[in-house]
Amino acid sequence: MQATTDTGSTPEFLDAFDIQEIPDIPIAAGSITAVVLAYNELLRFPHFLDHHRKAGVSLFLVIDNGSTDGSAEYLDAQLDVVRFPSSRSYKEFKSHWRHLIADQYLQGHWVMFPDVDELMVYPGWPEKPLTALTSFWRKQGVQGVFSTMVDMYPEAPLSGVQYSSGTPFLSLCSYFDRVGYRLLPLSKYTERNFPTPPFQLYGGARERLFPVHGKRKASKFDVWLEQFMFAPNAGSRPRFLQRLARKFLKASWPKDSASMGKMPLLLWSSEFRFAGGVHRLNQVLNIADDWVALLHFKYLDDFAERTIEATKRAQHANNSGHYRHYVEHMDEIVSKGALYSKSVRFSAVSNLEDAGLMRTSAPLKQWMASDPASAQRSK
Repeated sequence: MQATTDTGSTPEFLDAFDIQEIPDIPIAAGSITAVVLAYNELLRFPHFLDHHRKAGVSLFLVIDNGSTDGSAEYLDAQLDVVRFPSSRSYKEFKSHWRHLIADQYLQGHWVMFPDVDELMVYPGWPEKPLTALTSFWRKQGVQGVFSTMVDMYPEAPLSGVQYSSGTPFLSLCSYFDRVGYRLLPLSKYTERNFPTPPFQLYGGARERLFPVHGKRKASKFDVWLEQFMFAPNAGSRPRFLQRLARKFLKASWPKDSASMGKMPLLLWSSEFRFAGGVHRLNQVLNIADDWVALLHFKYLDDFAERTIEATKRAQHANNSGHYRHYVEHMDEIVSKGALYSKSVRFSAVSNLEDAGLMRTSAPLKQWMASDPASAQRSK
């Protein structure tokens, strides 16, 4: 459905979207609404929508940033999708769009902020609906849930991949890196301005496949020390040892590494503001002890084409600097693939928990075990 219904208007909202009137969109109590930014994602939309519908998302509010691949027509035909077309600059409006939509419709409601190449999985997936968990979290006073970003890739080189729209992403891209992540405390600047989540996650397949070396190349000892001290499942380490390890390892870390964590599931408040993307928030929130995961499916057979297009559009952070770096290493992943000795085939969310990339707290485990019927009801 395209947004057209009139309930009044505000100049700021109408200035951000190519619409004449603000639509009236009722939001059901206890429901989960996804707010999605998209540009030419027709290839991925069918499975993206199918996955999240099955997970419990009841409504998709899609900002369509000038798609030319038939996405508009496809989305307008979906009964649970409202499309907000916009010709504004993605680089300048990506946060503003999300804030406007969430402030207009989703105050006090659960909202998910996934990209179209991401699938959210969570404790109990796929048997339990996400609405059961959000009901549990609300009762616990939780305002938001942290998510790792887990790059998924195929067993074969990308040159041998042929994805058909609607096919489950995991049927082609089922592998991920089980090691190579580092969970770090915040810098003073970040803690002061965007304190949630109270840590930073880096590394994973993206950093391995598209390396940017620090002042010195990481040695085997560096790799061991990093994992011993800062792996997401490393456990608690004394702070003074962490400080010493960070000081020693800092020269081996990339200066501009991509963040591999997000805050994509929030009980929305109009006080919330993102720092650019949905990686960080400006408020101190009560976040769940549980972690979910966004399985990230960048590496399909359109990877090279979309990467080159992204560099030309220059709408991503640092004038799409990460995408320009992808182009430099494109030939290797296309011809050789991403699989290596520490790749793991995803078969269940327990694979992510074993790697420290998803967490299920004791209270949530107890709740799911003691009241399984409640996990089959959307509240």
